[in-house]
Amino acid sequence: MPKREIRILALNLAQTKYKLIVVGVVFRGNRWLDGIVSGLVEAKGQERTQEIARIVRRSRQFTQLHAIMLAENAADFDCHPTQLAKSLSVPVIMPSVQCSESSLIQEQSTVSFNFRLAGEDVSFVATGIGVEEAKEVLAVSTKPGSRKPEATRVAELLMRELKFTLNSED
Repeated sequence: MPKREIRILALNLAQTKYKLIVVGVVFRGNRWLDGIVSGLVEAKGQERTQEIARIVRRSRQFTQLHAIMLAENAADFDCHPTQLAKSLSVPVIMPSVQCSESSLIQEQSTVSFNFRLAGEDVSFVATGIGVEEAKEVLAVSTKPGSRKPEATRVAELLMRELKFTLNSED
C-alpha cells in the first residue's frame, strides 16, 4: 500500500476557440492541495500530448508525482495516456467511460480494471502501472463515499469556474 500522502496530479482539459486549457491539481493523497498547474496548448494531434507533458514538467512537484489522473474527457482532446506516461515516466490513470478503450487496451503497458467508488463499479484504464497498484492509488486518493478522487474533483471545480469566467467575458 502506498503512503497516504502520495502526490497525485489530476489534469482537466477544455477547448477554447483557439487553444486547449490545461488545469492540474496536485493533491497529497485525499487530504491536502499541494499545488496547481495550468497552461495553454496550441498544438494539435500527437504534439498536443507532448505540450501537456511540458506543462506537467514545470510543476514544482513533478519529481514527487506518484501518478497522474486524467479527466474523463482527455481522449476527446487528443491527450493520449500511454504517450503521456512514457514521456513523463509517471503512471497515468483515467476513467474509461469516454476513451477509446479498445485502442488503449491493445497497448502492452495498458490495463483495464473496475474500482468501486461510492458503491458503484467504475471502469478505469491505467498505463505504466499494474492493476493492484492503480487500485491502491485510487483508494489513497479518494475520500470514503466519494464518487471520484479528490484531486480530480477539485480540478473539475477549477475548470468549471475558469470556463464560467471565460464565457462571461465574451
